[in-house]
Amino acid sequence: MRNDAITHIASTLNSATSYAAVFGPLPKGDASEKLSHLRKQFAFLARNVYPDFVRKDEEEEARVTFRLLNDMWERAKRAVAEGTYEVFFPTEVNG
Repeated sequence: MRNDAITHIASTLNSATSYAAVFGPLPKGDASEKLSHLRKQFAFLARNVYPDFVRKDEEEEARVTFRLLNDMWERAKRAVAEGTYEVFFPTEVNG
């Protein structure tokens, strides 16, 4: 049985036009509250695509998707710190 979560998350990452499209809107509050929420959203997604947790035949797709997710997570954390999390970005940023 195929893990559709990997495909769905990969598609979301590749077509996202904002960090909120991937991780959802952040709660009102200070940066630490926002980062805490962001961390929970990242962990939820990561559990679905972490290569060690998928079937052997899905490892490569999961590995690629996890790298994309991790990169988006790092950029989203910077965006929270810079106050630009809600700003839309061109799709080329995902490539």
